[in-house]
Amino acid sequence: MAPTVLHLRSETKPLERRSPLSPTTAKALLDVGYVVNVERSPGRVFSGEAFEAVGATLVPEGSWVDAPTEHNIVGLKELPEDDGTFPPALSAPPSLSHPISNSATVTNTWDRYLSRFARGGGTLYDIEFLTDDSGRRVSAFGYYAGYAGAAVAFLAWSHQAVRPTTPLPSIPKYSPAAVCVADASASLASALPHNDNKYSLCVFSLWVL
Repeated sequence: MAPTVLHLRSETKPLERRSPLSPTTAKALLDVGYVVNVERSPGRVFSGEAFEAVGATLVPEGSWVDAPTEHNIVGLKELPEDDGTFPPALSAPPSLSHPISNSATVTNTWDRYLSRFARGGGTLYDIEFLTDDSGRRVSAFGYYAGYAGAAVAFLAWSHQAVRPTTPLPSIPKYSPAAVCVADASASLASALPHNDNKYSLCVFSLWVL
C-alpha cells in the first residue's frame, strides 16, 4: 500500500505567516510513515530548511496545483479569490478559512467558494467541522492562539489609553515569544498612568460561528 502523501502549500493570504505543520509535527508524521512535501514559502514562520532537516521534501511554491490527485493538500487559510475551479489535486485541504460559517472571504460567499471544490472534484476537510462519533470536535485552537490574541488585546488597550485618537499601528513580528511578552508588559506599564494606575477589564474571546 502506498504511503499517504501530505503536501503543505505556501499560504497566499497577505501577512499570513502561520503554518498548519511545524517541523516537529512533520517529523512525527514522517516517523509513522507519511510522506511530507513542503512548498518553499517566503512568508512562513518556519524556514524550508527546518522542514528539510527533519526529512521532509521541499517542493516549489505553488506546486500544489499540479500535484497528483491522490496527494492531500494541507493549508491554513482561504485560497485566492477568483472564479476559477480548484484542481482535483485539492482533495483534502484541512483549513481554517471558515467557508461553511459563511465567512470564507469578503467577496467570495461560502456557496461560491465551496462550489469551486465541487467543480474540481475535490473534497474540503475544514477542521472546525471534523468531529468524532459523539460529535465532539477533534481539533481546536491551540495554546498560542490565545497567547497571541491576549497579547494583541493588551497592546491595543495600552495604545488606546495613551493615544485614544490615534489608530493602532501594525503590530510587528515577534520572535521569540518572550519579546512579545516584554513589549506587552512595557506597553501596559506606560499606559497605567493614563488610566489612574488601574487596569480596565480586558475580555478576550476567540470564537467561530
